[in-house]
Amino acid sequence: MKKKSFNMNLMMLMFSMIPLVIAIVGMTIMALVVCTNNLEKKIEDQLKVAAQGLKFYTEYELKNGTATEISYDSQYIDILKCNDVDLTVFVGDTRLCTSVLNDNGQRNEGTQAAEGIWPKVSKGETFVNDNTKVAGKDYYVVYLPITDASNKVIGLAF
Repeated sequence: MKKKSFNMNLMMLMFSMIPLVIAIVGMTIMALVVCTNNLEKKIEDQLKVAAQGLKFYTEYELKNGTATEISYDSQYIDILKCNDVDLTVFVGDTRLCTSVLNDNGQRNEGTQAAEGIWPKVSKGETFVNDNTKVAGKDYYVVYLPITDASNKVIGLAF
């Protein structure tokens, strides 16, 4: 009976292909992780810019003494709606003006911010979350404090 010998070519092929496949799978996973992180960072940065613009716009009259309270302005709020960016101005933790629509197609105004947001932002901190429910929909959110002329936090820019 003849003994089967292990083919040297097959052995060399296995020793060269297995590391190659492992390297390709590893690099693919690493590329996906890096791309996902970069995309999330880019979205967060864009949302921060939008919230910062809303914050400055809302604070302008408060800081210059021409207003004593946050005013309702749906025209500015709706400016980024065409880019799928919703904006909201809160007085305290209550929505004063928003581009977010509820199930009836009306502005989701007069509702409260999600639990835990106002206590953090009222201390002057930024709140960022990639999974906040607003009007039953998931949002990636950035909340910034809105301050009055005395730098007291009186609302939120979302």
